[in-house]
Amino acid sequence: MFTSPNDNFDNLTDMFIKKLDNTKYPNDIIISGQVILDSLKVDMPNEYAKLTFKPTVEVKIDTLKWVIKSVITKIDTLKLVEIYNYYDYVDEKYYVPKESKLKYYLKDKKLSNWLKKDLNSVIGEKSKPKSTDMIEGNISVQFENYKINSGLPISIFQDD
Repeated sequence: MFTSPNDNFDNLTDMFIKKLDNTKYPNDIIISGQVILDSLKVDMPNEYAKLTFKPTVEVKIDTLKWVIKSVITKIDTLKLVEIYNYYDYVDEKYYVPKESKLKYYLKDKKLSNWLKKDLNSVIGEKSKPKSTDMIEGNISVQFENYKINSGLPISIFQDD
């Protein structure tokens, strides 16, 4: 779920840069593009689905620190996955991730019905939740105890 920065762009086509009108974060830009379907590990049920399934990805970048702040994948206006990255300053010269939060949305009737049935057994039939097939989930990954290039010879980073 958490890919390298290169992977955020290798699987996109028709990319363009959007400068944000944001006075709070004037160095933020968004690189947006369409996902190359062949790069996904998804079996499409038919050719029509393949033609109409056009997810886009927006990668928000802080151009001052050169870090990826967020990656949002959506179809039209429906969000599928949101990833937000938070950074720390390590060894007084490196910005490294301290936490990544992922929020995903699934539209799955079977899973939704199963969860609603389970939820109803806990809270009772009278307070049954509104009917929807959308399921939302969250994943949080925390990073700590960084050792930046500890014990590595400088020759590893030099061209011969």
